[in-house]
Amino acid sequence: MASFINDLAASSLVRAALSPQLVSGTGANGSAADLGPGDGPCFAVQVVGEITEDSVLTGRVEESHDGTTWVPVSGATFTPATQPGVQTIRFLRSRRYVRWAGTYDDGDAGTVLCAAIVVQSRKTF
Repeated sequence: MASFINDLAASSLVRAALSPQLVSGTGANGSAADLGPGDGPCFAVQVVGEITEDSVLTGRVEESHDGTTWVPVSGATFTPATQPGVQTIRFLRSRRYVRWAGTYDDGDAGTVLCAAIVVQSRKTF
């Protein structure tokens, strides 16, 4: 991926895979982020808020041809988060739409604030 940080908006598609929201044990799914037709290398950034002790957030990127039926993207799983912070992953997508999906396990009915974006270089010919 040859995107330059000084021209990110022009050189890349940046999409919210999960708008900032509380994630619980029942899970959360981001909205369908349209990356356009095609495939290729992407990266995703997951931002995790305050996590209680002995808790874990598991997040992954899923993809879809139509924005309704979803499958996990191979290799697009974040390391289980046990503390606040930022994580990044690289992956190859093969379908038009992507989203973040995950769950939070704290042994209770707690929640954690989380957000995620997906970035792909714009295709130029």
